[in-house]
Amino acid sequence: VYVAITGDNQVRKFNPTDDSFKTAAKFGGSGYIGKADKSSGTNSSAFNAPFDVAVTRDGQEISVSDSGNNRTEHFTKDGEFIDSFGKEITGIGQLNSPKGVAYDFYNNLCIVDSGSNRVVLASDYGSQKASGGTGSGLGQFQAPWNLCVNKRGLYVADTGNNRVEVFAPTSSRELSSNDPLRPRLSLSDGLGLNHPKAVAPFEDLLEEKIYIADTGNNRVILVKLPLDNPEAVWKSMKARLAAGDIPGAISYFSIASKDQYRETFASLPKAELISDAKNMGAIKPVSIESDKAQYYFEKVIQGQKITFPIEFSKENGQWKILEY
Repeated sequence: VYVAITGDNQVRKFNPTDDSFKTAAKFGGSGYIGKADKSSGTNSSAFNAPFDVAVTRDGQEISVSDSGNNRTEHFTKDGEFIDSFGKEITGIGQLNSPKGVAYDFYNNLCIVDSGSNRVVLASDYGSQKASGGTGSGLGQFQAPWNLCVNKRGLYVADTGNNRVEVFAPTSSRELSSNDPLRPRLSLSDGLGLNHPKAVAPFEDLLEEKIYIADTGNNRVILVKLPLDNPEAVWKSMKARLAAGDIPGAISYFSIASKDQYRETFASLPKAELISDAKNMGAIKPVSIESDKAQYYFEKVIQGQKITFPIEFSKENGQWKILEY
């Protein structure tokens, strides 16, 4: 566990023991990164009010939001300095009081650039793209504080607006976009949030859930977000097959697989195809993500219960059947 100790202007690493944690004595050479007297500094391996630490996907490097120095600093997992970027300015490539940081699944560093009311996506230790601006509209921020990322989305504690904003998952294409973050919704009405300052994902294979540190209300809450699933697509495909409508059924399949299933369905006797469609069991979920899902159904054949897996994927925002 890496901890940014803001008041001490240091970052420390802690290793787990059987029932607690202990300081990694060799981290940074002295058990910490920063000055021994805990004063602020501007040199490499020094900090001024460090706020957060993010770990790369491979666990080999860390990034620290050095908030008071308006920069991020990058180190090996053992605390050896690699690089830094940023200074107090709002242009691309610069930062203004950065706070929460996290790496996405493409190893882009996502930074809450709090003083500029935006989120910055950086690659190769250089700021690349930014989203947001001052305001209360969807995709805008007021003193944002922290963020988290998982496969379902990117979540920002928009502290000054008393809400959490939810964005679509980042992808390998985000850094080529003029506005890399795609807002989905904001969580405020009905929750009564008061200056939320942190957000974290609750890992669930079937539902999208997040924890929110609702600081002004002295509580942590668990929120389940609305998440669509492909069950209606499967039901409609089955209904088309049961009616003998092969072209209609094929419209629910992915571009990658529709030709294969068109040939398969056309090769079967129509009565058999209709009977098979009517006798398919109810489908059950295994995992549901933002753009892909796995289900299965069971069928008894010659006295044996057989499990048939189903894979779905999204194309242009619509669920399609990839394979079953």
